[in-house]
Amino acid sequence: MTELGKFMTPKWKVDDGTEWEYITVFEGRSSSSEITLSDETGEGKFVSQEEFKRLVESKPESFTPDTLLALEYCLNRIKSAHNR
Repeated sequence: MTELGKFMTPKWKVDDGTEWEYITVFEGRSSSSEITLSDETGEGKFVSQEEFKRLVESKPESFTPDTLLALEYCLNRIKSAHNR
């Protein structure tokens, strides 16, 4: 796996407090289709970056705000790399 970068989420109001997290974005390849999910995760699968973008565009409400921020981060990195 290759680390693509790290960033901090905005400070979001949650109930009576404020929440923010550090997110690290990784890119990797696998020859296995098996995936292990945590108790917090309802569904997971391996997809290409293009397929992931299509999934988010078709049903953004299915993804957490952190996931949407990570995708935006990746797309901005790609755009910046192409503009060099």
